[in-house]
Amino acid sequence: MACVSEFYTGKCVLISGATGFMGKVLVEKLLRSCPEVKVLYLLIRTKQGQSSQQRIHTMLQSRLFDRLREEYPDFHKKIIPVSSELTQPGLALSDKDIQTITQSVHIIFHCAATIRFDEPLKHALQLNVIATQQLLSLAQQMQQLHAFIHISTAYANCNRRYIDEVIYPPPVEPSKLIHSLEWMDDTIVRDITPRLIGDWPNTYTYTKALAECVVQQESRKINVGIIRPSIVGASWQEPFPGWIDNFNGPSGVFIAGILRTMRASNDAVADLIPVDVVINLTLAAGWYTAVHRPKSALVYNCTTGGINPFHWGEIEHHVMSTFKRNPLEQAFRRPNANITSNYLINQYWILVSHKFPAFLYDLFLRLSGQKPQMMRIFNRLHKAIGLLEYFSSQDWEWNSDNMNMLMNQLSAEDRKMFNFDVRQLNWPEYIENYCIGTKKYVLNEDMADIPAARQHLRKLRNIRYTFNTVLLVFIWRVFIARSQMARNIWYFVSSSVYRGLVPSPRVYPGPLSLVSSSVPWSVPSPRVYPGLSLVLECTWSVLVLECTLDMSAYVKKIQFKLHESYGNPLRVVTKPPYEITETGWGEFEIIIKIFFIDPNERPVTLYHLLKLFQSDTSAMPKKTVVSEFYDEMIFQDPTAMMQQLLNTTRQLTLGAYKHETEFAELELRTREKLDVVKKNTSLEISELKEKLKSSRENINFLKEEIRKLEEEDQLKEH
Repeated sequence: MACVSEFYTGKCVLISGATGFMGKVLVEKLLRSCPEVKVLYLLIRTKQGQSSQQRIHTMLQSRLFDRLREEYPDFHKKIIPVSSELTQPGLALSDKDIQTITQSVHIIFHCAATIRFDEPLKHALQLNVIATQQLLSLAQQMQQLHAFIHISTAYANCNRRYIDEVIYPPPVEPSKLIHSLEWMDDTIVRDITPRLIGDWPNTYTYTKALAECVVQQESRKINVGIIRPSIVGASWQEPFPGWIDNFNGPSGVFIAGILRTMRASNDAVADLIPVDVVINLTLAAGWYTAVHRPKSALVYNCTTGGINPFHWGEIEHHVMSTFKRNPLEQAFRRPNANITSNYLINQYWILVSHKFPAFLYDLFLRLSGQKPQMMRIFNRLHKAIGLLEYFSSQDWEWNSDNMNMLMNQLSAEDRKMFNFDVRQLNWPEYIENYCIGTKKYVLNEDMADIPAARQHLRKLRNIRYTFNTVLLVFIWRVFIARSQMARNIWYFVSSSVYRGLVPSPRVYPGPLSLVSSSVPWSVPSPRVYPGLSLVLECTWSVLVLECTLDMSAYVKKIQFKLHESYGNPLRVVTKPPYEITETGWGEFEIIIKIFFIDPNERPVTLYHLLKLFQSDTSAMPKKTVVSEFYDEMIFQDPTAMMQQLLNTTRQLTLGAYKHETEFAELELRTREKLDVVKKNTSLEISELKEKLKSSRENINFLKEEIRKLEEEDQLKEH
């Protein structure tokens, strides 16, 4: 049995989509690993005024072909561009080209497709389904055709969670859908597209599923194979590690310093597949399909998630790590990334970290006479990353039996030359090469300039710190001018910094006196309650007094918290004398809290035990009880504001605050109030008794009437 490279010796190969990402790698690999291949016919359409020959010439100048150019300088002689248009009837092929192709082609690799997920359904159907039909019709006319290999996608059946290597029934018969859409205008098609595609997230995956059905229908006439790659990324090994030439798919993730947010699940499997793995599998599948001629179309799920899984959260870590070691020369910002599954959070970061900075940067470029570019770059990145959101937020399970079977069919030499064993893939190394590839091949930066790039990164760091500091100061200054709360916070922060830099001495305003006095009422016969031998009602007062300074200069208010048995236990006094007066018979602890004018000083809490009775019971109830405690307030490193208040406080003279409470007069007024309340209560009780008596009489009357009515009813019944 011939090996893979020998099989392609003398073969004519037709490739569609040769100028695409996968098509280029396929052309390079086929010419380098199978140098005896006879000719490659590349279906190329004219684009932007360039003919198919001009486009091929431009493509071959790519750095992708450097290795091939070195090993086989005349490789371009085996490439024949064929002018074609997939959207036109008969693929717009000339009669001469059709004759040449049908007489000489042995293998077809159909790579052409639209990868725009938001493609209008009509256009996606034309490129992915109708073009496939027409190429299959052309294949049936080929006299020497050995195999037709169709490149699909692993997400063609993403409406299923488990995907086997089979062709599933289509959501609708492709021919019926094509005929139905022919007579509809674009507006109608756009309106009915969501209902047509159903569980499929976009027109790309939907039409790819239909294309697989079209290929299956022709599999009885020609030898067919279907390759289903997942998310195709940069090369793993060939022609060199990390080759990539676009922002599509995950590539935008790896432009660190530009892209800073992405919507994905950190725990979801990032089912990336290197492009050279897909191409190696494709070439091996072409060999196997031609040599073994399977009875039905073989499907190869080309994925990594079930064999060698890697997660989006891990990708974020390795991308940031790589770009900090190998920064971009003209990095827009320092490398950073935020992966979140929340739509609103992601949109917030897009606005704050992408659009707003890009707008400011472009504005700066315009003012300096340069061409703005950041908004354009971000729009491309958002479009590329947006295609990934559905696929980066959930997981699928793919069967890969056919892929393993094909690997076992290869010789040891072929397994090395056409390696698609992803079990050998080292993810951290691959991600690092991927990042460096975006730097070298997408942004065209020289690795020799890394020292300068690192210096640029340090400059960005310093700019960031400076900008954040200025912004913080500006915001606080604006708020301070308009908000008392913000002003208090500002004073707290600034005074804390001040205290840290210039230690202040402790300040003792002076001794603090807590005085309580109580006078028992003159009751002829004291009341006795169960469990208490003797209870006397008392009038009491509590006074907080600074012995040497005027407290009102620095005290905002004093709060007294009484026992819960009082109707309003929380009392607040805002000016001198800081005194409260109440009546009661129980002793308890009063919590006193002193609040200061300077909001940055924490309140001071004191405790005072209220004494109502003398220890000597023989003195009761005539003698006034006075209880006095002394304490000190110490201000450890006071703020500048508090220091100023204390320094300007006036000294008190003896008798500055005079106790003005006359307990005898207060007792008399209280007794008069109690007598009035007692009299009113007695009147109300008498009125209620009269009403209750009248109500009882009415009830008895009604009962008697009811009894009479019941007796009359009984007599009538008899």
